Amino acid sequence: MFSAILKEHAAKKAELKRQADACSREIAETTASVTEELLDSINQGVAEIHSRQAQIEAEAKALHKETAQLSKQTTQWLKLYDGFAHALKELGDIENWTKVIETDLGSINNMLQQIAVNNNIQTASKQTANIT
Repeated sequence: MFSAILKEHAAKKAELKRQADACSREIAETTASVTEELLDSINQGVAEIHSRQAQIEAEAKALHKETAQLSKQTTQWLKLYDGFAHALKELGDIENWTKVIETDLGSINNMLQQIAVNNNIQTASKQTANIT
């Protein structure tokens, strides 16, 4: 009887050990599968982040290049504007100079006309004095 119980106990113990080993293998397989899936999910996220980072860096380089071109173009526009402003100033100076010359020539013309009238009057006076 004791040996039958001992055999039954040994058989149950062996069966439990076999079940425990089977459960351990199943847990190890499941853990490996879950770990692999988690790592795949994480790696996919990391790959997506890396891809976005590369895209952002490319866009940042393009933006930097465009900003440099815009700065260069703005500098060129400022130079053109300064040249245009200087030309307008010179044009204003020339316009002012021409007005002064025009006024002076008008004054000279008026004086010459007055001299001509005075000469005509004097000539007419001499001619009338010679006639009489």
